[in-house]
Amino acid sequence: MSLDDYTEKFYIDGYKQQLADEENVPRSLPFFAAAFAVLVAIIAASKDLVPTPALSAYSIAVWLLLLLLALCLLASMFFLLLALWPRDFKYVMSEPALHDYVEELRKYYAFDATLSEEDRTAAILEDLRAELSDQYRTGAANNRAINFGRASKRATALCLLVIALILAFVMNAVMLGNAKILGVSDATTGRQVEDRGSSQTNAGPGPAGTNSPKAVPAASSDDKKGRVD
Repeated sequence: MSLDDYTEKFYIDGYKQQLADEENVPRSLPFFAAAFAVLVAIIAASKDLVPTPALSAYSIAVWLLLLLLALCLLASMFFLLLALWPRDFKYVMSEPALHDYVEELRKYYAFDATLSEEDRTAAILEDLRAELSDQYRTGAANNRAINFGRASKRATALCLLVIALILAFVMNAVMLGNAKILGVSDATTGRQVEDRGSSQTNAGPGPAGTNSPKAVPAASSDDKKGRVD
């Protein structure tokens, strides 16, 4: 393999690799869509637990987490938009352009009467390979710079999205924990109140001027005897 063949193969491989990397960002869109759906589901499920704004530690903590979550989510969508924004990729000449270029080379070398048909064909092939090699090299370098920029923005969007998910889980855990604590306290208080109400209802009023319940009078012996008879 000659040096020209080696460099040409290297340029072509690099160009093909950048064309394949061009689709990496669109391929990751389903993951972003699933993560956004999870975030929306978490927020929708816990919206009733969000406290009203107040100057308390719990309310400030929840609203601060909610604000950070919203900022991370918006920033993630912004960087994802930048990654998907159209770019000017460079490609090698199309088939019609290649045909026109070869025809121009044939007309150019046709005026040189000193060249034989084989030499003329070899010269045309050499110029064509040089032109395509230059286009492969230029296209690979341009597309690689674009793909690296898009990959960096996609990575930033992914990191922000993961942070938003973590904030959503933390916020949900804080609100559920607070609701659980309040629920247990209310239930205990309710049982105590219910027990006190039951004891006061079952016992009759005591003598005037006292708070003790009135004792139930025992049945007389005559009543018992009459029932036995």
